[in-house]
Amino acid sequence: MAKNEQKEKLNEILRIGDQCQEKFLPISSSKLEFIKSHGICFAGTSILKGDYEIRRKTNNAHLIHYTLSGTGWLEINGKQRTLSPGDIWISPDGTQQHYGLKGPKWQVVWFDLKDQGPWAILKNIGTCVRKSVMGARFKQLLEMLIWEFQDNRLHSENVIQHGSELLLAYLEREFKVEYDSKNFDVVNKLHKLFYEKVKSRLRYSWTVDSLADESEMFISADYFSKLCLKHMSMSPMKIVTRLRMESARDLLHSTYYSINKISELVGYTNYFAFSTAFKKRYGLSPRAFRYKYSI
Repeated sequence: MAKNEQKEKLNEILRIGDQCQEKFLPISSSKLEFIKSHGICFAGTSILKGDYEIRRKTNNAHLIHYTLSGTGWLEINGKQRTLSPGDIWISPDGTQQHYGLKGPKWQVVWFDLKDQGPWAILKNIGTCVRKSVMGARFKQLLEMLIWEFQDNRLHSENVIQHGSELLLAYLEREFKVEYDSKNFDVVNKLHKLFYEKVKSRLRYSWTVDSLADESEMFISADYFSKLCLKHMSMSPMKIVTRLRMESARDLLHSTYYSINKISELVGYTNYFAFSTAFKKRYGLSPRAFRYKYSI
């Protein structure tokens, strides 16, 4: 059945060309009852190419739309704006929508949320676009959940339940930020700093001063530390240590690198300091952890 459809009724348009690729979370499955009961009525990932344009009077749900790569366009009050990587577009239930592909490719993740529970507040904010670091995480979660439905895999129901709970927690976290408009920019910058910049450069000798400089918030190291404690419940260096330990744990579990090499990769020049920090977090030395949990 061809995807290409056009609907011209009550000024509505639905054009989805044959080059577009979409994956949908099978919400109708009984395994996703937890998600449905919490108001998530539709979700998926899309790689849009060629012909793509949507215009409708309402989506009959709150639409949450993340741009991962490429660009799209959105019409708001007769004016067109570009949706770029890192953008989240929020379109409350009852809001007219007109959007489409801009450029050769547009990769997105989206959710339809019922007007209930924590999502009811979205009706009060109107259509808006802002930055978010959550899009890539939602893509990974949705693809993992969709993959679990391919066949009856071992422990698939447990994985689906845990994945569903994580999906809901991330959505609620996203809109807790939305409710507090004074803080969302700070939170996003902190997440980008630690989960993108620091995580990709764990070997760097991070200090509170260098983290504050890298945050692009143009604030003192002392004030940066206070923001970390307020919004992430940890001091800056404790966050860095946690990221280093999590990376070391993954490397011990899934690679054959020497423990000395792993300690260097995650930013330790002293093996004993690394071993002490690892044991403090996981209750085992790196060597004992590898022996117990390695592949």
